[in-house]
Amino acid sequence: MGLWLISGRGSLTVSFGTGNLALNKPVRQSSDYPNSDYIAQKAVDGNTDGSDFSHTEAKANQWWMVDLGGQYEVTNIELYNRKDRKYNLQKIYILTSNEATAPPDPNPTFEKWTVRYYHHPPYGDMGNIILEEGVFVRHVAVFSSHDEGVTLVEAKVYAYRNLAYKCRASQSTTYGNLVAKKAVDGVLYGKLESSHTNGDKSWWKVDLGKNRSVAQVVLYSGTGEASNLALNKPAKQSSNYSNSDYFAQKAVDGNTDGSDFSRTEAKANQWWMVDLGKQYEITKVELNSGKSGRPHRQQVYILTSIEATPPDPYAISDKWPSRCAYSSPFGGTSYIKLEKGVFARHVAALSYNDEGVTLAEFKVYGYSK
Repeated sequence: MGLWLISGRGSLTVSFGTGNLALNKPVRQSSDYPNSDYIAQKAVDGNTDGSDFSHTEAKANQWWMVDLGGQYEVTNIELYNRKDRKYNLQKIYILTSNEATAPPDPNPTFEKWTVRYYHHPPYGDMGNIILEEGVFVRHVAVFSSHDEGVTLVEAKVYAYRNLAYKCRASQSTTYGNLVAKKAVDGVLYGKLESSHTNGDKSWWKVDLGKNRSVAQVVLYSGTGEASNLALNKPAKQSSNYSNSDYFAQKAVDGNTDGSDFSRTEAKANQWWMVDLGKQYEITKVELNSGKSGRPHRQQVYILTSIEATPPDPYAISDKWPSRCAYSSPFGGTSYIKLEKGVFARHVAALSYNDEGVTLAEFKVYGYSK
């Protein structure tokens, strides 16, 4: 099967959807709800109507996990909650791992497991959690620090495979050294990592090796997300940490080593925001907390808006919709991938934690509207 593109430059992925990887796969959970048949397997039986579900004991620090049977690049996870008791599923962490030897251990840092997502308020009927690119894992877990434990009507895990990756590519002409194979080498962004033809009525094509079932074709222009949209843009925060120079602009100065950072007062309901200068389709936000201040970035909400009015921590509204809730008290860098179609000029981080908001660097990626 060949795929042809007429004119243009950039990179390409041809994807094949795997379907729900978790369906009927081996699962386990930290405990079983007493005197019930709410076993772990019921969360992967394909039934989403709420008539059966898994349920751990009703106490904190419970978990449920699935073994996908092989390593996949996981793109998104769907969680179905009970309709009669929606508040059961809250304070949840989505964790991933490549090792089956140890279940999620909350003390001290989910050893051998990586935190991919955190959600504090009660979930609705279904949550679609989109992961950042490049998450190759075999095991996925749901962990809750809430005293209701973990209950799941269904958990679904999806992944895509790039069928064009390192396949044989060719093009009508070549501009400089921007050869055809650069469009299928797995490097998505950067002008010098693109293929490029020379002249009008050009073409580029890839040979997938055999007939394939193709779910989607994605083109990357080569100039898209490579730039951090927030770098040196105007920033402000709800308050400044007392007697310090931890002002808002330090989160967009390009320094990620943790030697300087922004910080609000150490109290709840604090926010930090950046003005990107114009509207973009926001695809990803990167939070870096540096090497210090590890407990200072918990229960953080990522908000977006087209208006310059600061977010109201007491009323997340249509003007500042919540795109993601995340908690990473362990330091380092978090990559938060947003759903498609998020157009915004302003991006904010809001925290209900009593440590406020601390950021070594805040990066925003996206495309011009």
